[in-house]
Amino acid sequence: MNHYVIDVGSRSIKLHRQSGKDVSLTAIRNWDPINDARDAERLDQLLAHLITEADRAASIRAIGTAAARRNPELAAAIGTACERRGLPYETISQAREADLIRRAIGSRRQLDIINTGGGSIQIVHAKGGTELIEFGISDLNAMFGLGRSPEDRRINAARRFLADGLPAGLRRFVYTGGEKRYLQSLGIRLDSRGFCRADDFRALARRLETLTQDELDRLSPFDTGWMSGAIASNLIVEACLDLSGADRFLPSDLNIADGVIAGLAGAGSTGGRTHG
Repeated sequence: MNHYVIDVGSRSIKLHRQSGKDVSLTAIRNWDPINDARDAERLDQLLAHLITEADRAASIRAIGTAAARRNPELAAAIGTACERRGLPYETISQAREADLIRRAIGSRRQLDIINTGGGSIQIVHAKGGTELIEFGISDLNAMFGLGRSPEDRRINAARRFLADGLPAGLRRFVYTGGEKRYLQSLGIRLDSRGFCRADDFRALARRLETLTQDELDRLSPFDTGWMSGAIASNLIVEACLDLSGADRFLPSDLNIADGVIAGLAGAGSTGGRTHG
């Protein structure tokens, strides 16, 4: 039986599929409930679309993150929508997010892990310890107009905010959540170990900052709207490069859903209900 995890995040709702040892992103629907209350009203429709992408006899579970943590009414709506479809649902804490991304990435690389969402950031240090930050991509967009036209984006103000808001003492890091696919789709060449050079990344970031949102959307490697967070995400990566002094970083497509699936595999149990 294939197993699925629906990650109801603060920037998107994603369906991840496990088949044997392989985990893949099967479908993604973008939304922004932190900044747009209308998105919460679309929740049931979005979940319905995702579930049609899953095998009828599959086991599916759902998790919610920062948007659900901030808004109890949204968390209740997600739980109700999942319950109607027989799906177990859990709103997870930031500490749990950090644990899941640590599980997904593993410790082989000895890199700090930066996991960024719409409403929070988790930093897992290779030498031990985590830092839980209570802002994310959607917040940066709202505070600094990063989803607006290029001339209206307050890029330098966002840089100053991130320099103060992110912790010092970072080491070379891995940046999660579709970053590898994103960079490769935009022509960035990674080295033989999968790292992206800081200079190449900064050149790409400067180019993207000159584009309108419509132009950015046409470059999306995922669903329409995914690139509305590109400028903010790029600024977070650049801030982490500055704070760490690293000349490169490791982009990764892994995210917390991979950690959920890894945990299920380790427990030898699906922990979910079948959908049929």
